[in-house]
Amino acid sequence: MTAPTGAPLTTGVDRWRRALVIANPAASRAGRDLVDEITAACRPHADELSVYWTRYAGDAQRATRECAAAGVDLVISVGGDGTIREVAEGISRSGAARPALLPVPAGGGNSVCRGVWGSEDGAGILDAAFDPRRARIRRLDLLHAAELDRTALLGVSSGLLAEILVAARDESPDLVGRERYYAAAPRAMAAMSGHPCRVTVDDVVVFDGRASVVNVGGGRYRAFALQLLPHSVLDDGLADVCVLADMSGAELAELAPAVAAGTHLGDPRVTHARGRRVVVERTDGEPLVIEYDGEVAEAPVSTLTLDVLPGALPFVAPTVPVAG
Repeated sequence: MTAPTGAPLTTGVDRWRRALVIANPAASRAGRDLVDEITAACRPHADELSVYWTRYAGDAQRATRECAAAGVDLVISVGGDGTIREVAEGISRSGAARPALLPVPAGGGNSVCRGVWGSEDGAGILDAAFDPRRARIRRLDLLHAAELDRTALLGVSSGLLAEILVAARDESPDLVGRERYYAAAPRAMAAMSGHPCRVTVDDVVVFDGRASVVNVGGGRYRAFALQLLPHSVLDDGLADVCVLADMSGAELAELAPAVAAGTHLGDPRVTHARGRRVVVERTDGEPLVIEYDGEVAEAPVSTLTLDVLPGALPFVAPTVPVAG
């Protein structure tokens, strides 16, 4: 029987017909030894198992989409949040029967894994992922950014988070992942200037002024440690929105511990909302500085329309949700 549109190819987790490991060699910990450990853990649970090493940006999305069309029903993503995003986008564009995604954290941020699997490392995730008593298929929401034609799982933001990613390009190549991001953060915060914007959620304007950060998601965590969206649920069909009003670098640094703890929503400089469609407009007509799941958007747009794609991503998750 043909699966309905968007349906996962299986409802169990202990047996898969065709599994594909997609590994990003640019990820900080995605070496061959780790991939060998992953294939050893997966092989008893898959009739067929293959490994693909990505070669360029966007390759994971392409490989996922093509392999889904060939009947792959499980994709194991080995890398960071960027690799997961590409695989998720490939799954969301793969048509009627969608493979499930199993993440193994091997990058710098790993916020997706933290949001779904909590403190489990790669070995702990693999130990639980094929046990029906401990894991299940969870249908996660995705965000579609219309003007960019990109999907995101963690979230999309304008302002400081994106500015830090831009600044990180100038950091030492010896720094990778979170270390590179955190090294760039003080410089970006010192130079930070709020951008004039309007944020509309389901046709209601929730913010109109200068903002330091507009974050829409998605995942509770960004940059692994920041709980910008502490109440976000990844499969409730809603996007959470957090806007930090225009602040100096010193004020942002003072607020950072509350953001890390997820206790910042009561601050009068913070706006929080939920909805199915979010529109972020830069009111001076200048382009927004945008990132989606940690990737800086290169297309110059001054308006960004974000729509929730409910349950678009079959995801191997713990039976008892730990977060997100």
